[in-house]
This record gives sequence, structure tokens and C-alpha cells, in this order.
Amino acid sequence: MSEYSEAEETERTTAAERYLELAAKRDRYLTRARECSKFTIPALIPENDDDMGEDEETPAQSDGAKCINSLSAKILLAMVPPNIPVFRLETNDVANVIMSSQDPQLAQAAQEIRENLDRIPRAALLLTETYRHRPTIFEGIKHLIAGGNVLFWMMSDKAHLGEIRSVPLSRYVVLRDSLGFPLEIIIKDGLSAANLPPKLKEILHTKKSLEDILKEASTVKSDSTTSDYSLYTYSCWDPATKKYNVHQEFMGEEVDGTKARYTSDDFPFVALRFSSSDGKDYGRGLVEEYLGVLMSLEAIAQAETALAIIMAEIRWMVGAASGIRARDLQNSPPGAHIDAEPDTIKALTADKYGDLAAMLNTKQALQRDLGLAFLVETAIQRSGERVTAEEIRTMMQLLDSTLGGLYSALSADFQAPYVRFQLRLLKKQQGIDIGKSGAVRPRIVTGLEALGQSSEAQQFFQSQKVLSDLVGPAVYGQRVHVDALAKKINGYFNVEAAGIYKTQEEVQQEQAANQQAETNKAAVGPIVNAVGKAATQQ
Repeated sequence: MSEYSEAEETERTTAAERYLELAAKRDRYLTRARECSKFTIPALIPENDDDMGEDEETPAQSDGAKCINSLSAKILLAMVPPNIPVFRLETNDVANVIMSSQDPQLAQAAQEIRENLDRIPRAALLLTETYRHRPTIFEGIKHLIAGGNVLFWMMSDKAHLGEIRSVPLSRYVVLRDSLGFPLEIIIKDGLSAANLPPKLKEILHTKKSLEDILKEASTVKSDSTTSDYSLYTYSCWDPATKKYNVHQEFMGEEVDGTKARYTSDDFPFVALRFSSSDGKDYGRGLVEEYLGVLMSLEAIAQAETALAIIMAEIRWMVGAASGIRARDLQNSPPGAHIDAEPDTIKALTADKYGDLAAMLNTKQALQRDLGLAFLVETAIQRSGERVTAEEIRTMMQLLDSTLGGLYSALSADFQAPYVRFQLRLLKKQQGIDIGKSGAVRPRIVTGLEALGQSSEAQQFFQSQKVLSDLVGPAVYGQRVHVDALAKKINGYFNVEAAGIYKTQEEVQQEQAANQQAETNKAAVGPIVNAVGKAATQQ
């Protein structure tokens, strides 16, 4: 295992030099990612980061962009759905035994604890909406599908508290061990001379003269990796302390106030890979697996467009013995009368309708294969006038199962750090802390967990229906525990039902009140009869 500590970094190289060393291993992945972006969304990973894709050539087909946007939207809705918390807080077995006690006081306290725990995921959901995390996550997912790599920076400092940044592959490098654990991560940010922060200006004054600084500041440039200066955010794993050492460097010097230490759970940098290989620092994207199909579609789209333009062009042939010149026919106004035989003037067109139809059939076949791989809605529905909803539902379940590996990777590599990031924000802003004792732990309920939970719910409902049919609804209703059944069903649907159902004490009180009412009703009849009989006798 190649481990790298902060002490070694000061003796060996600066962050800028180390970035150049690790960039040599990254360049072949970056080149491939740019090639994939060229046939899908060229502005996503441009050839030159300085122009940010402004001079990129637009592809002739839009299937690649449609596939990336469609799949990215589905993954976003699965990972971070709107109005649904990403996680729920659960208690361990010991806490469950205490909370399920029959003691009325403990039961009341357990209900209050459960209600407070259920409020925390909803508070975390409010943070997602407040800090607009979804647009950033959506952009990162597109980078992950097209280029295979992206880095999320979950910021917790005072200046950018609660914000998430999506860093493309062209702006960071990473070094991993054989198990995929990140040992080093370096982020490079370009800065122009006109908008340097005060701390960086102090370092700049010690490196350059005032004349050079004013000369550079007179030309305002946009921030990019090829700007005047670069700010490096360096992080490395220290095996001695089991923590990450993080600091920022500018012009070879460490910036004051940027040094920090993080555990692996609190580490703000999440370097994601779409497909990971053993011993590889970077991953490959889904677009790369279908790059040949996209290149074929691009060639067919270009040929189809060129052929359609040629077929739309019409040239007129004029016979030599017609007595009219081609120039006179060309200069005549529309609707003018011409003295010539009809057979001597004919239209010349390219009769290539068969070739155009063959290209269209090939294009549609490639589009269908690509659409099935990227979960495009038009590829799910089969060709036909009448398609049942059950067919579409079955196909969607099949496609969801094919992306189970992707959901699993994102759940472990992204959702778990994102949940810990939300809990850190709640602790800093609202003082909510679930502690580290293990009595309360978060459980992810979206993504792959939602798929598995949906399948488990269907099996549970089917089993209960079979049991009810076998023993009869009356016997089933007598033997079932309603409270436990309600908790089970609400858990499958991720619904918070605290305070909706009556407690056991309330049910007993209502039963006692009903019995008393029945007793009073039964006693009223004889009393009324006796009073009426006495009145009659009198």
C-alpha cells in the first residue's frame, strides 16, 4: 500500500508539483472522457477548459444528450427524490427492547423519542431544498455518466456552509490504494489576478513586484484552470492518526487558516467512479461502453442530412431542340408562360429514397439499443398500437434491476457521505446531534434500498393475502396485531404516522366508556318501566 503523509509532502514536493505528477496518470482517462462528451454534450467536458465549451462543435445527432439527461434525471430522482428524506433514523436492538416496553411511562417516552427522531430527516430534507443541492448533484451525475468520474466537495466552512460543489475530472487528481480508498486528492482552481482574496494577495506581494501585479490586474480574465494563478486544495491520508490532513497552497506556500484534519466519515471530498477496477485510480463512464453506437449514429446523421439536402435540390433539364434557353427558364418569374413542349423540360432529382429508408431503419435500431441502455422512455414501449400498462411496468422493473449495480455503488459512495454531511449541518445550525454511541443510526431509504424495499413490500402483502385467504378474514383479523401491522406497512411506504393511531390506553378508555354507556342504557329501561307502572297505579 502506497501511503503518503503530510510530513513526507513537505520534504518531497509542493501541491502544484504533486498535481502534475498525478495528472500524468489521469490524462488518458480525461482524453477518453472528452471524446465521450464530444458525441453527447460537448460543453460538459470541453477539449479546452479555458473556453468552457464555447467553441465546441455541435454533434449532428441529439441521441447522446438525450440519453445522458434521461438517465441523470432518473438517478437523481432515485438518489435524492423531492419531498422524500434520503434517510431514516433507526435504533439498535437494545433501544428497541426498551422502547417496546409495556410500561405506560416508558411507552409514552418511546413515542416521543420516535417522533423526535422522525423530525430529523425532514429537517435534513429542508436543507437540501434551502441550499439547492439537487442542481449540483444533477450536474455531477452527468459528469459521472459521460466521463466516469466526478468529485463532490461538501463544504462545511463558515463562508460556504451547506454548499456542495461538483468538480469535473479536469480540475482534480486522486491517488487510491489497491482497495479503492483515496490516499491523496488535489483540487486545482484557477484565479485571475484581478480578483484574488486578501490572503492570497499577501502571498503574491512576497513573490512579485507591485509593477508586475498591476500589469496582470489590468487584464480581467475569467476563472479557469488556465488563468493567471492556481489555488491548490491538498488532502492526504495519514495512517498514523487515521485522519486526512487538508490545506490550501498558493504559489508554493500554505495559506493561513486553511489547515484542517478530518476523519474518513467527516471527509468533505467524495471522488466518485461510475465503474471501478481493481488498482485503478479513476473509472470509466457508461457512455464509453456505447461509444461505438454513438459514433455510428453520428455518421448516419451526417450522411442522412447531406443526402436529404441533395434530394431536396431540383435542377431542370431543357432539350436542345425546344427553342428555349436554360437561362431564359431560370430568369423567368414564377407563374410565367413559356413557349416549349412539355417533354422537352424535365426535373432532375436524386432518386435515393431507398437508401434514405435503409439509413433510417439502421438509425432507429441503434437508437432503440441506446435508449434501452440509458432508460429512455421511448425505448421502453414496444412498437404497437395498443401497449398495456403492465408491459411498461414490467420493462421498467427489468431496467431498474439492470442498474442495481449503479444504485449500489452510489448508495455506498455518495448517499452515505451525503447523509453524514446533512447530519453535520444539522449539528452546526440547529444543535441536533444523534451521537456516536450507535444507539441511533441512519438508514438510507432511497436508491437501491427503495428498490429492495419495494420488492420486500410486495412479497409481504402477497404473503398476508394468501394467509387471509387460507384461514379466513375473521380468523386473520382476530390473530393479527394491528399496531405492528400498521408500523410494518408505514415503514415500507416511508410514511410518518406518529400521532395518527390511538394508544393502547386510549383504546382501553374508549372501551370502558362504551361498556359504561351500555350498562347505563341497560339500566335505564327497567327504571323507566318501574316509574311508568307506579304512575299508572297511582
